[in-house]
Amino acid sequence: MAEAIEVLTPHEAAALAGISERDMHRAIDERIVPDYLVQVSGKRRGFTPAACALMAYYVGLAESLTGEERRRVVREAAPRIHDVFQANTDLLPETAVGSAAWDSKETESDTTHLRPFVERVREWLPRLQAARDIVVRSPDILDGTPVVRGTRIPVYAVAGTYAEEGPAGARHAYPDLEAETIALAKLYADTHPPRGRPKTRAVPEGARPVRTWHTDRRRGARTSDPRR
Repeated sequence: MAEAIEVLTPHEAAALAGISERDMHRAIDERIVPDYLVQVSGKRRGFTPAACALMAYYVGLAESLTGEERRRVVREAAPRIHDVFQANTDLLPETAVGSAAWDSKETESDTTHLRPFVERVREWLPRLQAARDIVVRSPDILDGTPVVRGTRIPVYAVAGTYAEEGPAGARHAYPDLEAETIALAKLYADTHPPRGRPKTRAVPEGARPVRTWHTDRRRGARTSDPRR
């Protein structure tokens, strides 16, 4: 079973909240959520599930409430929302925070506005956990390339096939993988994009580049044309 995720990467957090990664970073840059809901270590940033739910609310209600109103709700709701995820308790009740935090021009109670964002994060969190759990990195397997657990199948290859040919095409290409595993591989790739440039394909020991020849019609000369 996958371990509970306490801190998410920016890509994971954005996917979990259903907002852009740029908006997710605003949680830290603009100090929208309390510091205890995020982690900053050098250039690395991490977000708790509670931060994801609160930022989803903050961005989602931008057209309905003022920034100050949304910040007030986030500030007062943060401790309770954090406890909800830490203790894995039921969704927050109407009395989760002081009633003043829920009052607004648009509705009698903002609880009904915050609840869907909490539910979304709680619904998707186990899938992110499962996606992490099916992936293995080992220097002994394809030089550390992320692979599906128990196989030598690269996760990004599965995700690429899924993106190009859909779930049916990916299932046909990888018949040994269950449909759920393929879906989780796609989710992992979406939330953990590869860094840097793709690795160059190593030339097997003893192999030589194949050199073919063609005629340059303009000059009538034969020139070399190395092929892969």
